[in-house]
Amino acid sequence: MKKRIFLIFLVLCLSSALWAQDIPSLDEFQVPFETFASEIANSLPMASTIGLQWSDAYIKNFPHLGFGVSAGGVLLPVEAFDALSDFLPVGDFDVSNFLPATFPSWLAGIPFPAYAVDFRLGGFKIPFDLGFKIGFIPKIWQDDVNNMLSGLDMELDYLLIGGDFRYALLKQNKKLRPNLSIGAGYNFFRGGVGKSLTDYGTSQILSVPDPDNLGSTIDYTVGIEDPSLNFGWTAHVIDAKVQLSKRILYIMTPYVGVGASYARATAGGGIEANVTGITDAEISELNAALAAAGQEPLDISDQGIIFEDGVNGWAFRAYGGLSLNIFWLKIDPSLMYNFIDQTVGFQVSVRLQF
Repeated sequence: MKKRIFLIFLVLCLSSALWAQDIPSLDEFQVPFETFASEIANSLPMASTIGLQWSDAYIKNFPHLGFGVSAGGVLLPVEAFDALSDFLPVGDFDVSNFLPATFPSWLAGIPFPAYAVDFRLGGFKIPFDLGFKIGFIPKIWQDDVNNMLSGLDMELDYLLIGGDFRYALLKQNKKLRPNLSIGAGYNFFRGGVGKSLTDYGTSQILSVPDPDNLGSTIDYTVGIEDPSLNFGWTAHVIDAKVQLSKRILYIMTPYVGVGASYARATAGGGIEANVTGITDAEISELNAALAAAGQEPLDISDQGIIFEDGVNGWAFRAYGGLSLNIFWLKIDPSLMYNFIDQTVGFQVSVRLQF
């Protein structure tokens, strides 16, 4: 039951934007999904750090070790979904309608989720530890996923993998001295959602303003064969962090940290199809007419409308939390804040730590 609930959460979050009641036309599709892709790309560096964010800045040398599961997400700005409101099954989408008047505006977002199974092992001789994490859809879950998505003609891809090394600069004692560590690691994050557009039809009519005759339009008819709506993302992230923690009365461990990530991340997709009936010259004419009308040109080709947005540079975050320690069981919620785009992330880790 738990794995079914989690899969429902994951699929709903990742694919809600693709569950259209009214499938957009090619020209309606581009701008809102470009906006959505931009926000996803910006969230990828922080989302990739989910997992291995443990409360103890240093778990001591071998044989100390631990393993568990971490899940969370980055809150995408509501504006990213406003552009998609015409294509969402809930119609006009406004998160503020469902929140109390006193709800903090910085928490009013839609979670872009991630999860991983993580493992950490204490080092040898010198004070360090090593961590490894991986998140994917196991084969034993694949039938559940396929059954959930079969009626929607959808496919789902997900992989999060990473590791880190942490070196203890300070080791806590029974007085006030805390654990203090510096660390570095690498994360790879890939995923995607695809939906077959079986009801899209075999052709589309693109109407653009006629620059030579105000008030009238020019129509272009394009053939559409085997269309599908696909969205995917990939991120390579090198991460460095500094963390401070202190175990209190053996039952809780508060911690804070800062991190810097260098990321090469992209997100995008589009309506992929075999497009016929329009030449390169006509596409140029169409885009010239849109430009004359002050509208965005269409990235249309014989493969459909494909777009991509990305980030290539540094992101900086602060994070902190408090784990509850019940013998070897650690329940560890935490929050993250991205200084670059002011987004908030969250995660919860549940693990056994010996």
